[in-house]
Amino acid sequence: MTNPREIPLASSVEDAPDSRPAWYSPYAHIRLWLITLVGLGLDLGSKQWAFSSLVSGRRIVLISNVFSLKTSLNKGALFGLGQNQAGLFIFASIVAFALVIYVFARSSSRHGLFHVSLGFILGGAVGNLFDRIFIGGQVRDFLSIDVAVGRFKLWPWIFNGADVWLVIGFVLLMFYSFFGPKEKSSQIEPERESSPPFISG
Repeated sequence: MTNPREIPLASSVEDAPDSRPAWYSPYAHIRLWLITLVGLGLDLGSKQWAFSSLVSGRRIVLISNVFSLKTSLNKGALFGLGQNQAGLFIFASIVAFALVIYVFARSSSRHGLFHVSLGFILGGAVGNLFDRIFIGGQVRDFLSIDVAVGRFKLWPWIFNGADVWLVIGFVLLMFYSFFGPKEKSSQIEPERESSPPFISG
C-alpha cells in the first residue's frame, strides 16, 4: 500500500498539467501551426491564382464601388512605405518570426486565443516573406477596396491575403490583451513566523 506521504504534491500552480508552457503542449502547437499553415496556404494559393488568371493592370469589379481585384507588385511595406528596402523587410520578418516563437514558447498552454492570434500573424508574415525572397524583393497584391467619400478613397492601397491575416492576428491579440485571462501570481507567500510561546510569570 502506497504511503500517502510519498505522493508528490504540486508545489505551485505551474506544476499543474493544464498550465504548463505552450512549448510542451501538443494542443498548443496544433493551434499555432494549423492556423499558420492554413493562412499561409490560402495566401500563397490566392496570389498564385490572381497572378496567373488576372490580366496585368486590368481591374475586375466584384462589388461596384466597394471591392475589386487588380494585380500589383509592391516593393515596399503596407501603405507603400519603404520602397526598395527588401533586405530590411526580410531581416525584420525573420526577427518577428523568432519573437513570435519565443513569446509562444513562454506562454501558458491554456491561452488558446493567444496562440490563434499568433498563428494568424505568423501565416501573414511568412506569406509576405516568401514573396520578398522568391519574387525579387516584391510582394504580390491583388485586393482593392474601392469605397470612396467624394473624391477621397477610403483605402487607396492594394493588399493581399497575408495582410488580412496580419490584421486579424493583431485584432485578436488586442482583444486577448484586454479581455483574456490574467495570470495569478504563482509565488508562494512566505510562512509567517510563529509567535513566541506564552511564558507565565
